[in-house]
Amino acid sequence: MTVSQQGVIDWLGVEKETGDIVLTVVDQLHWSDEREHIRLLQEKLNTYLACIESGEVFTRVKELGGEGRSGTPIKVAIVARFDLTAQAQAFLRHATHIFAGVGVALSHRVQRDPEAGKPI
Repeated sequence: MTVSQQGVIDWLGVEKETGDIVLTVVDQLHWSDEREHIRLLQEKLNTYLACIESGEVFTRVKELGGEGRSGTPIKVAIVARFDLTAQAQAFLRHATHIFAGVGVALSHRVQRDPEAGKPI
């Protein structure tokens, strides 16, 4: 699953070290069509937010054999292939504030090829 597949959670798990619930967005898209990319990312994040706010995230964690309880810290991580543009950075700052408002940490990182140091 990826950012371009709307209406689905790409990855869901529980951090062994902390017990925090982590939902991951896989963002494989290049920023050549910046407006469309931001639109897709916004829709994807809205899907994640709806899953969290409805409590569905806890049901999904229980289905995976984890402990999904209200009050468990939740994180959303965007794992990207390409660096953010300036406009995308501004969007992400705004989204981070929205997620923080419901008690959810939102992060972004570019996954690099360890041998070449380039985005994979």
